[in-house]
Amino acid sequence: MLKDLNLLIAEIRQQLENDFDPLWADIPIPDNLPNDPLIVKHNEYSVVLNTGNRYVYAPSQWFILAYHLSAISSELDSYKTHFEQIFAQLQGNAKDELAKRARTTHSITDEERSQIESHFQEAEDRLKFIKWLTDYGWWNGEKTVDRPDFDVSPLLTIAKVPQASQSYLINLTRLVYSNPNFREELGTQLQKFRLAISTYSPTQSTANDMYRQWHQDLVKAGYSLPQIFSDTTYSEIEPDPIDFRLALALQAKPFLIFTGLAGSGKTKIAQAFAHWISQATMKDPFVKGTTIAADNVEYAVIASDSIGIEVQGGSKQLIPRRLVEEWASFILAHDLRDTSSQDIRDKMATVRTRDSDFLRSNNNFHAPLKAAALHLLNLRDSGLLSQQAFRVIPVGADWTNRDPIFGYYDLLNNKYRTEPALDLILQAKANPDIPHFLILDEMNLSHVERYFADILSAMESGEAIFLHEDAINDQVPAKITLPANLFIIGTVNIDETTYMFSPKVLDRANVLEFRATAEAMDNYIAGSVKLDLDALNERGRSFATQFVRNSLRKVSLSQGTLLHSKFREQIKEFFEALAKYGMEFGFRTASEIERYIVFHFEASGQTEDDYVESTFSKAFDAQIIQKLLPRLNGSRRKLEPALLDLIDLCKGNAVDGSDTASNAIRRSGSLRTDILNSTDTPDKLRTELSQARYPLSYEKLIRMLIRIEDGFTSFAEA
Repeated sequence: MLKDLNLLIAEIRQQLENDFDPLWADIPIPDNLPNDPLIVKHNEYSVVLNTGNRYVYAPSQWFILAYHLSAISSELDSYKTHFEQIFAQLQGNAKDELAKRARTTHSITDEERSQIESHFQEAEDRLKFIKWLTDYGWWNGEKTVDRPDFDVSPLLTIAKVPQASQSYLINLTRLVYSNPNFREELGTQLQKFRLAISTYSPTQSTANDMYRQWHQDLVKAGYSLPQIFSDTTYSEIEPDPIDFRLALALQAKPFLIFTGLAGSGKTKIAQAFAHWISQATMKDPFVKGTTIAADNVEYAVIASDSIGIEVQGGSKQLIPRRLVEEWASFILAHDLRDTSSQDIRDKMATVRTRDSDFLRSNNNFHAPLKAAALHLLNLRDSGLLSQQAFRVIPVGADWTNRDPIFGYYDLLNNKYRTEPALDLILQAKANPDIPHFLILDEMNLSHVERYFADILSAMESGEAIFLHEDAINDQVPAKITLPANLFIIGTVNIDETTYMFSPKVLDRANVLEFRATAEAMDNYIAGSVKLDLDALNERGRSFATQFVRNSLRKVSLSQGTLLHSKFREQIKEFFEALAKYGMEFGFRTASEIERYIVFHFEASGQTEDDYVESTFSKAFDAQIIQKLLPRLNGSRRKLEPALLDLIDLCKGNAVDGSDTASNAIRRSGSLRTDILNSTDTPDKLRTELSQARYPLSYEKLIRMLIRIEDGFTSFAEA
């Protein structure tokens, strides 16, 4: 049976995402490498390829690419075989004309359809074959299927390599595909590699270590959280601290909104976490257009990717990045900046490295290698390559479209104009193991949906965001997907100059509220609270890769467990309470609450029984106030009955699910009076909170109920 090419391409892309990283993906090349004119020389981790007009060094990472691409190459070959069999009677250019017509018109004749139906027994195979013949977008095709190189376009689309690397990657893929025994052995080596670097799944102790270290470093840096802000006026309440919930919420969903009083420390805490866990990254020193000066020649970078750099200085040469790094390290370690390139090569050849055999047998690489290595060292010495993995970007009231985030194509100068936010996204894609933070300050000074709609959509769909149509722009891709290591934090103030968030924004985020207290103000005025961001720099960098990989984990509570039953019971209670008033939440919200609870449970270090008994309420309390309550705003008549039901639930009382909204509205006046009377003094409120099942959310709901006396209330407070 024919495979669905569109699904197969998506699967291979995902496999490559998991297996291929040019910096660390490295497997031994199997000994049964075919005897082929393409392979000039090989050792354990690299080969030299003869591409016809030059020799090219190919590290073993390219075999990982070729292994995965050979799967689509094999399936495309199967489609092509059927094409030749079905239309074997066509003579001359008839097949060419058929293929071109089918592609142009997106259709075939009745006679051709009849031939296809006679050839295939399964109806599904007929449909797939016709789709392959008429819909080139389905399989990323460009060249018509009658051509021998029709499979090149889909392979290169998946691999995403520049022109410099294309021809030998295709040749290598065909070599792997046409030698099944070698491909099988390659798969065995790749499986060993996967087991060796299997995706990190943090244990309870390491999750605990990260949160504990983050809290300790924050306090040492002079930022005592209870002295700056609090979730509640009363220190007797002991919910999860806000620094813990910040880190946990980002792992559960990489979009966080901070709301609360202006000047209460929202931006500072976002900066603090970014300083703590991220690390400075390096700009690419070999982007297209870079000039590399040498003694007697000047090299121009004409193409580059994560594997190699193609330079031109008289003739074109493709230099592996790994060799440039090795040369730079060797030159630095042995103080060889003033040594000739040939002498450096000879010295390096005496040291056993994966590439020493290659260097000994190829004399024409040493000059550009030294030039590239010195270029790299000089830029590192100057500090020009270092860049922070976060940006604080103030949102303007004039942000009426996406340009302030993604930039725009300048038609006058035929150039794409980037913005700091896009630069950070591109930087994050280039450094996938380092968390990057986009901090949007005063996020609601403009309508969020106007400038943020593309990100909101891409966040859920995973689809690429269109940027431009310039196919040869190497610096800014035509489309971009949001990298998994990008975390977005927005700060929000509420006043007459700002806009409320819509449910579509709030549904996609955790919302953390910041409040100042009298004690916090007194400590601030006394000068006892100061934050030294420099003291936090990279203190948590050892957790960075774990943090990114943890955020990628697909997690859920196991069906039938005590914890799952508890979660299901509580979600149902709150859903029914809100649904009665037309305020129910969707599947996404329930799923994200469940995800938060999984991470919370892992971080607790407790058994399931102990967690459900003593700690689950903290996690669910946090999710009520971070995911459910932020959506509530409206008039007294609309909102008051719902608030009263939620107050009952958070206090620990049962709510009559069969009660109608109209009955609740009629009873709301007396209920409100009873609740306000029971909480109208600090002592009374303390007593109520100490008995509440979800005290954090309970106190917030009381505050919202007090404000509804004015006829309107919302989660966000000025």
